[in-house]
Parts: sequence; C-alpha cells; structure tokens
Amino acid sequence: MNRNADIVLRYEDENRQVHEEAFSGMAARIIQHEYDHLEGVLFTDKLSAFKKPAER
Repeated sequence: MNRNADIVLRYEDENRQVHEEAFSGMAARIIQHEYDHLEGVLFTDKLSAFKKPAER
C-alpha cells in the first residue's frame, strides 16, 4: 500500500486557531492510517482482490 512519505496537516484547535504541521516518515504513515479510520476505510478495503481471502 502506497502512502505519501511527507504530509502537511492543517487543523483547528478548540479555540478555532488554525495550525499547520509537516510530518514525514513513520509519523506521516501513522497519521494517514488513522485518517483512513476516521473516513471509515479499513486496511482490508485497500487490499487487491488477489490478496483478499475468498468469501465463504
């Protein structure tokens, strides 16, 4: 599964202050993984049909 090696994350805190931070390496990968969960995407959704186990 390909993920961007470098990302920029922009977010608002509880005081509506905008923050922007850059992440790279493992931190970038983890953030993208967790973002997938927020969007309802699971690791198994990204597997190709070849790698997925056959349905019973």
